[in-house]
Amino acid sequence: MHDLQPLRQFFDSGATRPYEWRRQQLQKMQQLILDNEKEILASLYTDLKKSPEEAYGSETGLVLSEIRYMLKHLAGWMRPRRVRTNLVNWPSSSTIYRDPLGVVLIIAPWNYPLQLSEFRRSCFATLLLTRTLRLLGYAGGSGAGCG
Repeated sequence: MHDLQPLRQFFDSGATRPYEWRRQQLQKMQQLILDNEKEILASLYTDLKKSPEEAYGSETGLVLSEIRYMLKHLAGWMRPRRVRTNLVNWPSSSTIYRDPLGVVLIIAPWNYPLQLSEFRRSCFATLLLTRTLRLLGYAGGSGAGCG
């Protein structure tokens, strides 16, 4: 198992909390995909025989679309949300704060390395909730996974 202690220390530093950091992480992920799209498509063809059109439609295009959606809504999702207070605690007020929870390890599936909803949403939710993330991908093949 990979050593997660440096990730825990980074998380504990509080560096992952600000909006700007989260936005930058999503933008970096977006740029990483765009800068390496040819290599990703080639790996998907080599490993899974996906045509460039299929790979874009079922992998990179979906992830890029999801990133754009997250960037558009990130600030609103981070705002504290006021909710109704139950009668027992009245006349107080209640607010939900979306605070970080810790370090997350995501092991990606090999057959849809970018696309699977659980994987994609887990990565983005991790960034949005300011958790620190470590990705492990499929060890075989040409490296289409996110390892």
